[in-house]
Amino acid sequence: MSWWALVMPLDRYPVDDLAGRRVHGLPAAPPPPSPLPTVADVLARLSAAGCHGEPWFSVDGVPDPLPRCPDPSTCDGLDLGEVRLHVVTARDPQEPLHLDDNVELVGMRKPRGGLRAAAVALAATSPQIVFDDNLDVFVVVHPGDRVEDLTDVWPW
Repeated sequence: MSWWALVMPLDRYPVDDLAGRRVHGLPAAPPPPSPLPTVADVLARLSAAGCHGEPWFSVDGVPDPLPRCPDPSTCDGLDLGEVRLHVVTARDPQEPLHLDDNVELVGMRKPRGGLRAAAVALAATSPQIVFDDNLDVFVVVHPGDRVEDLTDVWPW
């Protein structure tokens, strides 16, 4: 079965859409707007967290933007599956991204053990909301959260 996990800054998500849904970690008040990370920021955070996956994007001047899983058929580590970066600047999906493009959403198709680590890494500077393509469960990851802090609330 194919599914997507999505991570985006909480201040960019339409919080009114969360009424009546299962949401862990939603603050009482919305966070203030924060600057979006660049492609370079996202790639550095994912790499520093030890995450790897199959990039479904290219980056101008960067031959291997994301470490690939050494053996996807047996990986039980920090695999993100197939990864897409959605940037603010609209462009043809086949066109390479630029390191200074701002990323508004990270999508991971069929992620494995790396999803929690990726969410924590992406939340380094601002709260991130993590959800799947069914839109039935949401987890907000805050700056300072650790992977192990999310074990009891992590549905994936």
